[in-house]
Order: sequence, then structure tokens, then C-alpha cells
Amino acid sequence: MLTRKQLESIPSIRRRIERLKGKLQERPALSGLRYSESETRSGGSAYSQLEDLVLWREKISSQIITEYKRLSSLQTEIYAFIKSLESERQKEIVEMHCIDGFTFEEIGIRTSWSPTTVKRHYYQAVRKLSYQNGRNGR
Repeated sequence: MLTRKQLESIPSIRRRIERLKGKLQERPALSGLRYSESETRSGGSAYSQLEDLVLWREKISSQIITEYKRLSSLQTEIYAFIKSLESERQKEIVEMHCIDGFTFEEIGIRTSWSPTTVKRHYYQAVRKLSYQNGRNGR
């Protein structure tokens, strides 16, 4: 069952993915390493650097894939929750805040509603989430 923490975690997962992608761009590409054929055969330092770089890039790429899978799964749960809401306004606000990552003030500007109205509708939706979790034994 979806929790409030999960509901609000999409923007942080996206930031984590962007940081990981940035790490990949910070380190040199494989073509940036210089090594001779004799060093490669003898297991010299250039070979070690190459091997380390390949392993590091695979690790970061694996972390990115894991975060994308987590993001996709969470988005599916959040959209199911949004679909369960009765108020169209609440649906719009929860999607804009939790999926798109807008602040309450930004949502207010985009929708011409006051930030207080946006917050009120958002927290009413979150209370419904808490009720659903409580009703289901959590």
C-alpha cells in the first residue's frame, strides 16, 4: 500500500537519477584512456584503469536502471491512488505535486488557485490515503 513518504518521493528519485547520470559524464569515457598493447597483455596500469572504469560505469548504470524501475513502479501506484480520488481538483493537485514535482505555490500560479487552497486540497487527499491504509490494516 502506498505511503505518504512514497507519494512524495518522485522528485527525489528523479534528482538521484540525474546525479547518477552526471557522475557518468564526469568520469572520462573509455576512449580517454591511453594504453599500449604490451601493457594490456601484461596487465599493466592502463589495463587496470580501463577495467576499473568499465566496472565503475557498469555499477552506476545498474543503479540508474534500478532507480528507473523504482520510479516506474511508484508512478503506477501513485496514478492508481490519484484515480481513486473523487475530486478532480485533488487529482490535479496530487499529480502536479507528486508526479511533476511542483510546489504548492507553483501549482497555485498555474491553476489560478491560492497556495492555501492547493495545500488544503492536497492534505485532504493525503488524509484519504491515510484512511485507505488504516482501513486495510496498516
